Amino acid sequence: MVRIIADEFLSEERDRKLYADQYTCCPPPLFILCITLIELGFFTYYWVAMGEVSPSGPVPIDSVFIYRPDKRQEVWRFIFYMVLHAG
Repeated sequence: MVRIIADEFLSEERDRKLYADQYTCCPPPLFILCITLIELGFFTYYWVAMGEVSPSGPVPIDSVFIYRPDKRQEVWRFIFYMVLHAG
């Protein structure tokens, strides 16, 4: 995969080899760690608040995090509903 990306974006062979040789995925990118922690935080919140969490529900319809078209003025709903995986 690293070789494919290097071939696609880097024009010189020397740069491709250098990129492939120096690439490492350890530690993971900071963005992935942050998103994972945010999702775990949401999961923990609903686990404590609802008492149970399962892949099939219950869907938290009255939550401040779920997207509702009638509450468009609450901008955070556009962002937080992406990390809320319930129901």
